[in-house]
Amino acid sequence: MAQQTQIKKIIELGVAQANPNARDLNLAVAALAQENARARVSTGSVTDLTDSTGGTAASANALVAVVTPTVVTQNGVALLAPKTAFDTQIGLIEDAHEEIGVKAAEIIALIATGSLAPASIDAAATANDTAAAITVALTGSAAADQGVEDATGIAQIVQARNIQATLARAVNWISVAQGLAPIADGSGGAIIMNYALPDAAATGTAAAAGEDSLTEVSVESALTALRNNIASLIAQLTAANAPAIGPFVVATHNPSWKFTNGDVTV
Repeated sequence: MAQQTQIKKIIELGVAQANPNARDLNLAVAALAQENARARVSTGSVTDLTDSTGGTAASANALVAVVTPTVVTQNGVALLAPKTAFDTQIGLIEDAHEEIGVKAAEIIALIATGSLAPASIDAAATANDTAAAITVALTGSAAADQGVEDATGIAQIVQARNIQATLARAVNWISVAQGLAPIADGSGGAIIMNYALPDAAATGTAAAAGEDSLTEVSVESALTALRNNIASLIAQLTAANAPAIGPFVVATHNPSWKFTNGDVTV
């Protein structure tokens, strides 16, 4: 339901202003559009996602930086991130991304049928409204033929980071459409055009003696950030699926359209 200040301004435009100014007219259009979006989502009965990942959403659901893992040469001493466990967790992260993308697409379709939305990830498990547990604590190994190959391992972390930046864009579209403040994307990822989310791929042959791999600690750090970002995206999506409007916000890149303190109620 729109706030009383919004309603008052809209009514004043219709009955009290013979020549409404452009700013008030823009604010009224934005308020009506956002109220309509909230009504569509409210009556759409989209099921919320269950977050079983074990991740922790950041303050204001902001995405945290996903740092590229550190390369190390297999020397019998350095603990390497194990290839098998790494591939498994990347697969679970992909499945969580699929859950978020499918859910975001459902809500986008309610707000504006035909709008661009995340595409399904072909290789991911079929969405079932639950993001499964993701393990970030790995058992490192200093042995040869155990550690994840460095280049393909990094490629999967970077790809997951880019997908999260892309999903954040979709979740922010949903938020802004309903007058909710968008989340900050500090993931460091690059947005994938047209929401075409790529499949995860198995990494290369495990690092043999003297070959490059990735440190256990740095991979665990990256997996932790990815898992926490998934929790943040799910939390924001859940909030946007049943928006509790506080201070009214028009989130736009055009500063002349933004509501000022006098346009909001708390």
